[in-house]
Amino acid sequence: MRKRPWILPAGMWIVAGVAVVMTVMDKQRDYLPATELPEGLQYVAPRQWAAAHATDRFRPNGWIRLVPDHNEEAINKPRGDASKPDDPHYIGPETCADCHPKKFEGYSQTAHYRTSRTPNLTTIQGSFDPGENHLETRNEHLHYEMQSRSDGLYQTVFIEHDDQVYSHAEKIDIVTGSGNHAQTFLYWKDDRLYELPVTHFTDGDQWVNSPNYVDGTADFARPVPPSCLECHTTYFKYVEGSLNRYVKDRSILGISCERCHGPGSSHVEFHRNNPDATDAMHIIYPGNLPRLRKIEICAQCHS
Repeated sequence: MRKRPWILPAGMWIVAGVAVVMTVMDKQRDYLPATELPEGLQYVAPRQWAAAHATDRFRPNGWIRLVPDHNEEAINKPRGDASKPDDPHYIGPETCADCHPKKFEGYSQTAHYRTSRTPNLTTIQGSFDPGENHLETRNEHLHYEMQSRSDGLYQTVFIEHDDQVYSHAEKIDIVTGSGNHAQTFLYWKDDRLYELPVTHFTDGDQWVNSPNYVDGTADFARPVPPSCLECHTTYFKYVEGSLNRYVKDRSILGISCERCHGPGSSHVEFHRNNPDATDAMHIIYPGNLPRLRKIEICAQCHS
């Protein structure tokens, strides 16, 4: 009698069936939001976080800190007038490239150009591939995954408790750091900017805790004040009187031409209207400044 090659022993069919079911269940598994963590694991209010970590205890008051939902009153507070007279008129390095293509080409290869960028799989050095996108922590119940989704790149924390997995994810909106040494990531919550808890170190090509983050916890609520952006961007329109609120469409990423030469709109307007003019007008040329002034320009960030 001819053997039927498709017939397998019963035990093998059972193992294969279990594997398929587990795979389907894993793909369909629902993770509860981190805000539903039981008492003792719940996120702590931002003002409590520093005190909870003062002694660097393994399990402070909560394993995770999230940005609370901003109430309608806070969201609708004045956000600053982007058109007020003293608002500098930056134009971005691409406009400079129209008349200075060779200088722009050289500049685009520098670390200054890469100091802050929009996120994609090319601008972020760390891997989002399964098996290479994990950060394990000293808390065996808490780990991170860097995930590539259809609508962008995310940092997601997973917290295990009583056979249930809780998660929280935030989308990477800005990449900071040239990648010569490391890259850290920021995200928007309304018009507020926050730092994400996982950083990528170039040395060793590894995902690590962001600087000064406590291992084994998840802090998604560290605000990004203007002092951080001053040396990672050319310009960010800051909402006066706030901690980390900005006009989102008034920013120029990277340390570009105008960070040292000053806002270029008047310069561009003049020379487009006066194409035969040979002297650079309405722009700062650092090469003509006294030595001390040149040093002071660089020392704004390199001191």
